[in-house]
Amino acid sequence: MIPRNSKGLDVVKAYGLLGMRGAIVVHLRFRRVSVPGENLVGDLNHGFPIILDELDRERPAVAAGMMGIARSSFEAAVYYLSTREQFGRPIRDFEGVSFKIADMAVKLEASRLLILHAGRVLGRGEGARKAGAVAKLYAIRNCLRGGARVFASPRRYGYTKELPVERYFRDARFMTIGGGTVKS
Repeated sequence: MIPRNSKGLDVVKAYGLLGMRGAIVVHLRFRRVSVPGENLVGDLNHGFPIILDELDRERPAVAAGMMGIARSSFEAAVYYLSTREQFGRPIRDFEGVSFKIADMAVKLEASRLLILHAGRVLGRGEGARKAGAVAKLYAIRNCLRGGARVFASPRRYGYTKELPVERYFRDARFMTIGGGTVKS
């Protein structure tokens, strides 16, 4: 761990973000920074396995965050589709729309179960690399696909700030890089 006031450590720039606006991302520059022995994490020159172990814990957390975004998007879409009417009945009652709602509900439940499995594996002290990676990848892919469907459901309102969906979409894109990037 490097104290913030260490000689040779500079914060070059802090970035404003498109999504997850409460997060802080900075460009750091290290120039001959000395790390006191008591601040060393693990053995000297053997830190990479520690980072990998941390990523194993981070991936299920990122997956849970993505699932939360997907759940919120889903609930906003279902509310909208339940209150908006076409031809005298709620949009959600149309077969093509109800199939999409059911499909997203199944994917949300599958994400939840994969995240719970990764958490159980971690809780038992077993290596969770695979379980965490699977949970994260599945949650991200389905959140982004489901989010695109949710965006399309309210049509013009999905691209405005009238509904919270636009924020969920921005936040979901940011979450794809946490715990290691995935192609999505």
